[in-house]
Amino acid sequence: FIVPDDGTITEALNAANNRADKSVRFRVFIKDGNYTFDTNGKTTGGDGNEYDDPRSYLKAPNTSFIGESMEGVVLTNVTPAATWDNGFGAACPLEGIGKGDVLQIKGQNSYFQNLTIKTSMGDAHGRDIAVNDQSNRTIFKDACLWGYQDTYVSNNQNGKFYFEGGVIRGRTDYICGKGDAYYNKVTFRQVKSGYLAVPSVPKKYGYILQSCKIVGDTDGVYGTYTLGRPWGQGTPIALD
Repeated sequence: FIVPDDGTITEALNAANNRADKSVRFRVFIKDGNYTFDTNGKTTGGDGNEYDDPRSYLKAPNTSFIGESMEGVVLTNVTPAATWDNGFGAACPLEGIGKGDVLQIKGQNSYFQNLTIKTSMGDAHGRDIAVNDQSNRTIFKDACLWGYQDTYVSNNQNGKFYFEGGVIRGRTDYICGKGDAYYNKVTFRQVKSGYLAVPSVPKKYGYILQSCKIVGDTDGVYGTYTLGRPWGQGTPIALD
């Protein structure tokens, strides 16, 4: 499936999810451009009001999303404005893990390369998740995940996740979750001050950062940040 030649990014996702033979790898190639996932029905926000549901789901295994370039291909969603006071200031009513995510990955053996997945909530409007990864054996190569808080969540205690190259951007807890995640030569774009790695329950190794680098979100501007902190039960590990 080639986006946009064969349809929208939502149609590409639907084609991957609904194909008959899911044992064979399905590849989605995405040309440079900005693409927005369709909303999916309705969901209730933290303020008790109803909103268009911004979450999209990759349910099928053995699926690849390969862009023309990391900088040129941007995938996002549509979330409501920050009209809710969640106790920490103006927030999106759908902030939070599992509530306003751009993409939830449920199918095993997923592969992403040369693209950016960017949240639409804007900075400091709550927990804005680019990818909520509930799967296993996910690979990101030369990809960018762009958010502010909880940008990438490894949300499977038994999962293994691998990153090579690319960029992950955020301020607080912007790689967080369970399972074993290996970050190889990833650039972390640190926004102001906050926490970077926040592992929870590991399967075996926890979070491993190999030959990575941390840069300021604005060139030459760094906040006072902490490399990591544990989250939840068990014996979480973050090793640089």
